[in-house]
Amino acid sequence: MAALGAAIALVLYNSDVESLKLAARNVSVPTVVEVSIATAIGYLIASARVRMLAAYSGHSLGFRQAVAAVSVGQIASNLFFQVIGQVIARGLLFSRAGIPLATTVVITGYERLFALIVSVLLAASGALYLFGVISVDGQSGGYDLAKLFVGAIMALISGAWLGWGEIARSQLPTIDRGHIGQFAAAFLLSAAIQLSTMMAYIFVAHALAPNTPLLHLAAATTVVMLAASLPISLAGWGIREVSAVFALGAVGLSPGESLVSAVTIGVLSLLVAAVLAGISHKAWRSTGAVSNVDERTAGRDFGTALANWLPIAAATAVAFQVYLPSGHGRINVNFADPVAILGGALFAIWHIRDRTWPHWRVPFVNAFLIFFSIDTLIALVNGYFQIGWTSWAFTNKGLGWLVLIAYFFVGALVASLSEKKGFNILFGTFVGTVTAIAALDLFLLILRSAGVPVPESLLPFRISGFAQNPNAFGFQLLLAVAATTVLDIGRVKKACIAATLFAAIWFSGSRASFGSALVLSLVIPPAFWGLSRKTLLRGALIAVGLAVLSMALVLVFNNWTKQGDVLYSLLYNQDGERFQSLKGGFALFLSSPIFGVGLGTFVHDYAMQTGDFLPIHSTPIWLLAEYGIVGFLIIYGAVVYLWKRSAGNAWTGDPIDRFVFLLLTVFATMSVAHEMLYQRSLWLLLGAALAAHGTFRYAAESR
Repeated sequence: MAALGAAIALVLYNSDVESLKLAARNVSVPTVVEVSIATAIGYLIASARVRMLAAYSGHSLGFRQAVAAVSVGQIASNLFFQVIGQVIARGLLFSRAGIPLATTVVITGYERLFALIVSVLLAASGALYLFGVISVDGQSGGYDLAKLFVGAIMALISGAWLGWGEIARSQLPTIDRGHIGQFAAAFLLSAAIQLSTMMAYIFVAHALAPNTPLLHLAAATTVVMLAASLPISLAGWGIREVSAVFALGAVGLSPGESLVSAVTIGVLSLLVAAVLAGISHKAWRSTGAVSNVDERTAGRDFGTALANWLPIAAATAVAFQVYLPSGHGRINVNFADPVAILGGALFAIWHIRDRTWPHWRVPFVNAFLIFFSIDTLIALVNGYFQIGWTSWAFTNKGLGWLVLIAYFFVGALVASLSEKKGFNILFGTFVGTVTAIAALDLFLLILRSAGVPVPESLLPFRISGFAQNPNAFGFQLLLAVAATTVLDIGRVKKACIAATLFAAIWFSGSRASFGSALVLSLVIPPAFWGLSRKTLLRGALIAVGLAVLSMALVLVFNNWTKQGDVLYSLLYNQDGERFQSLKGGFALFLSSPIFGVGLGTFVHDYAMQTGDFLPIHSTPIWLLAEYGIVGFLIIYGAVVYLWKRSAGNAWTGDPIDRFVFLLLTVFATMSVAHEMLYQRSLWLLLGAALAAHGTFRYAAESR
C-alpha cells in the first residue's frame, strides 16, 4: 500500500495541482458508479476466462473461486510488479485447490498473451482512426525498433538452429480443431475484457470532456490500455498516466483532465477488486475449495515444460538490454528479467516444497550464495549509515543481487533434461542468439563501409549489439566463444561462429574484450589437450582465416586515423576516469579494509564532488572498496577454487568443466578493467553448468 501511495503521490507531484482539482470536481458520483460497474464486469469476464483455462489444464474451479483469484491477483499486482505479484497471489489460492504452481504460471501466461494480442490490435486500430496512418519516426527510436525486431527474428531462428529447435519439434503440441476452439474462446473473452475497460475510460473521459466525440475517446483509450498493460512498471502506475496525457490530449483533453481520467481508473480498479475479493474469498476458505481434476487432461506436466522452456527463453532474451521511451526519458529494460525472476522463484519454491537443498556440481555453492547474500546485506546497511539511502545501492546492487541469483537458478533448471541434452540446448540457444546479433551489426557495418548511410543512432562506430555498451557486448561475445568451443556441433559450424564472434569483438572497440580474447586463445589449447593436434590446428586455422576475412571487408574502407574509427578507439582511448575510479576505490579500501565502506559510497561521493556518475571500473577494486576483504575473498575465493577444479577436470574431456574453466578465465580477465560481476549472462550460464552433475564426453572427442 505504501508503494501504491508513493506512485500516486509522484504522479500528483509532477502535475498542475489546480488543474487537477478542477478536473476532479467534474468526476461525479454517477460517473464513479458507471466506471465501477464497467470495471466489475471486466473482472467477472476475466474470472470466466480463468475458469475456462483451468478447465483446459484439467482442473475445475467454482465461479466464486475464480472471482477471488482474479481480484486478489489484481490487488497483488498493484502492490508488486504486475506478473510476479499476480502469480504469487494466485499460486497461494490455487494451491488450496490442488493446482500446481506451474499450472498457475501457464494459465497466467495464456491470459497475458491473449490480452497483449487484443491490446495491440485495438491500439493499432485506434491510432489509425485518430491519425489516419501509423508511421515510424526513425530519429525518435523508430530505427532502434526496426533493428530490435529484425534482431529478435534472427536470434530466434539462429537459437532454434543451434539449440531449441529439436526440443520444440518433440514437445510443442500439435494444433488441432480443439486447440483452435480454445484459443478462439480465450481471444473473445480477452476482447470483451478490453472493451469493458474501454467503456470505463470513456465514462470518465466523457464526463470531463463532454464535447469530445465518443469514437475519438474510444480510439485514444486503446493506446492508454496498451501502455498500462506492459509489464515494466508497478501495475501500470506512471506509464498509464503518461500515455493518457499523450493519447487523450490528442483528442482534446487537457493534461489535468487526462491525468485525472487515468488516476480515477487506477484507483477504482483497485477498489472494485478489493470489494470482489471481500465478497468471494470465502469460497477458498470453505471445505469445498478443492477442485475436481479431469483425468483426461490432468496428466499434463506443466512443471517439466516450464523447467525446459524458461531457461531457453532466458538464454534468448538475456542479450536484449534495451531502452523503452517514457514520459521522463527512457527505461532500461532487459527482456529476460521477468523470465529469470519467474524461473528462479519456481526453482526455489520447488526445493522448499520438497525440503531439499539444491544439488550442485561442487558442494559449496549453497553456502557461497548464502554468505555473499549476507555480506551484500551488510554492505547495504553499512552504506546506508555512511551516506544514506541511494537508488544505485539499493536497486542496482541490493535487489540486483537477488535478480542475479534468479538467473543462476533459472539456468539450473536445465538439469530437468538429460545432462548432455540440456547442456547443448541452453548453450546452443545462447550462442545462436549472440551470433545472430553480432552478424546483424557486422552486416550493418559492412553496408556503412560500402557507402550506405546507416545512422549512428542505429549503429555506433563501436558496435554494441543490444547490450547498450561495447564492453558488455564484448563480454557476451566472449562467453559465446567459450560456449561454442564445447558445443556438440560440426567443426565448420564452430569455425564460422567463432569467426563471426571474434570479428564482432574487434569492432566492439573494447580493449578489455580484445585482451580477454587473446588470453582465451592461449588457454583453449591446454583445456582441449585431449583432442588430436590435427583437429585443433585445423579448427584454429579456419576460425582465424574467416575472422580475418570478415574484418578485412570493413577495414579496407576505413580510415585508421579517423577519430570515429574502431582502431582509433583501441589505440587512443582516454583512461583518465578509469584510473581515477581505481585510485579512489583503492583509497576507500584502505580507509575500511575489513568490511568496506558500504554499497554505493564511491558513486555517491563522486557525484557529490563532480555532479557526474562514475562507477569503479574494476570488480576486485569495487569489492575491496565497498565489501572489504571479506566480500572480496568470498567471490574470488570461489572463483579460484572453481577455476582450479575445472582446470584439472578439463583434461578428462568433460565439456562442462572445460566451459567453466573458460568462463571463469573470461570473467577474471575482463573484471580487472570493468565491473563484470553483475552481468546476467555470467550467472545464467554458470548456473546451468554447475547444475549438471554427470560427466560425459561427446562421441567426436572419443575418437
